Amino acid sequence: MKIEFGNVEIEASDLREAASSFGDSPKRRHSQDGVMLNCVDRRELLASLGNAVAFLLRDRLGEDTGEGGWGHSHSIYKAYLYGPEVGAVTRPSVMATVSAIVALQAVDKLMRRSSGRFAIQTWPQVWDEIRSGVNAFTKVRLDHTADAAHPLPSSDRHDAARYRHTVWWTRVTGTDFDFVDAERIARYVVEHSNCVQWKDEKTATFMAALSAFEWIERHEGLLGVEKEADIAHCRQRAQQALAERYVANLDGWTSGTDPEKGRQLYTLGILADSADYSVDTDSPLGKLLRSAMDATLRPPWRGQPGGGLPSRPGADPDVSVSCLGVSALMGRHRVGGMREDESREFAKILSFLVDATGTVGGWPERSYAWAVSYYVKDLCRLLLEA
Repeated sequence: MKIEFGNVEIEASDLREAASSFGDSPKRRHSQDGVMLNCVDRRELLASLGNAVAFLLRDRLGEDTGEGGWGHSHSIYKAYLYGPEVGAVTRPSVMATVSAIVALQAVDKLMRRSSGRFAIQTWPQVWDEIRSGVNAFTKVRLDHTADAAHPLPSSDRHDAARYRHTVWWTRVTGTDFDFVDAERIARYVVEHSNCVQWKDEKTATFMAALSAFEWIERHEGLLGVEKEADIAHCRQRAQQALAERYVANLDGWTSGTDPEKGRQLYTLGILADSADYSVDTDSPLGKLLRSAMDATLRPPWRGQPGGGLPSRPGADPDVSVSCLGVSALMGRHRVGGMREDESREFAKILSFLVDATGTVGGWPERSYAWAVSYYVKDLCRLLLEA
């Protein structure tokens, strides 16, 4: 299968072959992280990774419309999940775009370790196209006078900035994408947090905001000591808002037109993000995160034993939801290790993913690039750290 990515034409088989060389050294195979991945065939796992990267490249919208963001899969998957009437016109998604950029940057780090032909000759061209697309996307999505993110404008009309889009952009600030001013976007995120109507925000906004506040705190000199109290207050408000949004009868978080159908995506997205966010396990939010993870590994959210995770109770295993589940469990492994029951479930879910996506046929088209990005990012991270 050929993938046209900007001015570069890629053979999916070449991308799979390039991925097959990742993490092959004896040192990595016998490391703790390498052993964790021994529950599946290594070549099939890496073929799955290559297919996932190919899917992400196909998800980017063309720059000819001045967009260059990711989002082909957004309306397709939402229509599958909630019904065809929910499927919107294809348009870029800030959440999917930022997640794809972070994932592909992890792929880039692995490619730089490879001596294969594709990694040396073709991937640098792909990376140049990624940077070009990001720059095109930010021209229409970021207000560079304030570094606030706007909704995609209709025609020549620019709508008001959206706080949730802006906090998502902090995930690529400080990376090798230097199109935003880190200090200015940090100041906007902190100073405008008091204007946010948290009760009206989507669930994903809370964890994105918490990650943004923690990123600002890690960069101590970014805003100065006079802002430390403000940042702490921002974190406290967002933590409280996320805890209050927990839905007890779903054992997790949700959003969208059908709460039950939205539970898996939103809960597992939050669990996957929480691994990179420091939260006291004895705090109200910490206890809710633990409860949500435990519930995910039990019926009805676990679904049929031995397979992937379903999108809703009684449904077949779903590739996108399983990507988020694997990511959440990889995060558990990274920050404190998995319990024995979690390790067993991780092996079952990962095996399902590899079986479903590691073939020559490629990645299933009815997938959600936002969720696939988490699988790519965390698998690459595991291979990089192993």
